[in-house]
Amino acid sequence: MEEKYLLFLLGFDVLLRDRRNNEETDGFIVVPFPEEHPEDLDDAKELIKRHYGRLGFDVKEVHHQDSHVKAIDLVTEYDAAPNTDTFYE
Repeated sequence: MEEKYLLFLLGFDVLLRDRRNNEETDGFIVVPFPEEHPEDLDDAKELIKRHYGRLGFDVKEVHHQDSHVKAIDLVTEYDAAPNTDTFYE
């Protein structure tokens, strides 16, 4: 039996300020959302701010570029993936 799992991939353009030297840079980040597309993008934007904040950046602007969806067969992926002991070696 196939078990399809939907993974929504939300792409965002970002404008960042490096807190170490005050330089601005732009970038692109993909935020995964399992099973359903969020109704609003506030949760995704908050994840982006926390992610870059831990790296030493302030997020000045966030713009949703596009969303994609990926259907994944979980059993096939499970069988192909290394177990956790092998992964962490």
